Amino acid sequence: MLGQIRFRNFVKFNGSQEHRLDFPKNGVYIFIGETNSGKSCAFEGIRRCMQTELNKSVSTRHNSENISYFICKFEKTNKEMLTSCFVSYKDGNDTVTRKIVLNKSDNGNIITRSIRRQNDGGWGSLKEETLSDDKDRLYKLCYQLLDVEYKDEIDSNFFIEFCKTQSSDNNSIQKFDQAFEEINFETIFANRDISPIQSSCQIPSFEDQNMYKNSTILAYVIKTYLNDPDEGTTDGSESHYFRCLTEPQSYKFEFKDNTDKTEIFVTCNNDDKPFPILKTPEGILEAKIMFITLSYEIPTTLLIDEPGRECIRP
Repeated sequence: MLGQIRFRNFVKFNGSQEHRLDFPKNGVYIFIGETNSGKSCAFEGIRRCMQTELNKSVSTRHNSENISYFICKFEKTNKEMLTSCFVSYKDGNDTVTRKIVLNKSDNGNIITRSIRRQNDGGWGSLKEETLSDDKDRLYKLCYQLLDVEYKDEIDSNFFIEFCKTQSSDNNSIQKFDQAFEEINFETIFANRDISPIQSSCQIPSFEDQNMYKNSTILAYVIKTYLNDPDEGTTDGSESHYFRCLTEPQSYKFEFKDNTDKTEIFVTCNNDDKPFPILKTPEGILEAKIMFITLSYEIPTTLLIDEPGRECIRP
């Protein structure tokens, strides 16, 4: 469960102060604001921190001269605290971008894993270190990063100090991913070029230029559900609630002829001619994806980024 986020100088948020949001209880938290007010920027930061994938793109700094960071404090399913940080700062003429993950071991030591973005857009080798001296400055600052009750601003110079003491080695990148085990985190977000909604689990492919087939690829949530509707879902709640919301019309999603799993077709009221998923009304797609996602038992934290209607092309 996501317990807290902190960020400074991140994309649209200036670097004059640290921004903090606490999520003290299980429940639904809704970000409401004008277009261009920074809602999606906050979601971008959470995705940067909580996804295991190390994107080649990076988030911009509002003030390019100052350090930028985004921090997520997360309670894993085993009750262990995990803090993930996405950090970017200027070092001479270069830009340093790092992802840092912290967790506390059973004996009280703090395990740190960090990885640096290289000049070619890839990510360098992993550095793993154990901090055990509670009188050490880095240990104290890492402890603050893990403490969801800590309310003061984080000293941004800490990240620069931390990164400069972290030398690279040749450990496997898979060790970095291991820190994210049991977080059960999922993101649902709208693709702003072709409308069907994407999931953080997928890697979009655009090799095939057929727009209708691409729309099936991008509709990852629906496609995954159609492949195995019983995997991870509860007792038929998805179909029931989706039908209640869309009545009196009835929409059925299926692969063409039930054999060719390359394109999804939709039927309205069962006796109409099937049409490609790209032609499905946005609201119907959103409802279908929402109820599929909510019917899954696995995610403990679900981040849903829904842009305003003016952001989606019909």
